[in-house]
Amino acid sequence: NVFVHSCTSSGYGGSGGGIYVANSDAALVDAVIVSNCTAQCEDSCGTALAMYGGTVRNSLFVCQRPPSVANYVTPMGTVAVRGGTLANCTVARNTSSLCAGIYATGGRVVNCLVSENESTNENPTYGVYACDALLLNSTFVNCLGEVEKINDTCVTGDPLFTDAAAGNYRIRVPSPARNAGTGAYGLSATDLDGNRRLYGRAV
Repeated sequence: NVFVHSCTSSGYGGSGGGIYVANSDAALVDAVIVSNCTAQCEDSCGTALAMYGGTVRNSLFVCQRPPSVANYVTPMGTVAVRGGTLANCTVARNTSSLCAGIYATGGRVVNCLVSENESTNENPTYGVYACDALLLNSTFVNCLGEVEKINDTCVTGDPLFTDAAAGNYRIRVPSPARNAGTGAYGLSATDLDGNRRLYGRAV
């Protein structure tokens, strides 16, 4: 696994405080853990990840922090998806005033858990997902969120992490996310622990 910790991007348009994935179908980010990152700049998106293409999978985006510099604009989304595929990822326990979870304006978000993110925005749905309403049905596939169900492929509820406070984001057996994913998008064969991801047709 690769760990990205305590990184900051700055300057105008400095998206992707932890990882920036350019508009390339060939780009692949696999098995990365990103924590305690920020982007403090104007016109930015993605405190932990900004992706415009490629595939990001089997990764964990947790405990990101808002900008520490006064008068800087908070980036849109802990994870910003403008293109490509975000798959089998967990976005949890992040803090932001603007969309503490996933902000998607394109691409595909598949089999992802979005939970325990804290936003100071008064609308809690906006605090977890900020997406063009026309893209809600086509962008998010078989995801779990705590606030409300996005579309008919997604579920809602507590993912039942083993011990998120201690950094253990494995889900327990009763989790509503268990066997609720899809294997239809050419996803990887194993998870972060090296265990089989697909049993039968469910993830």
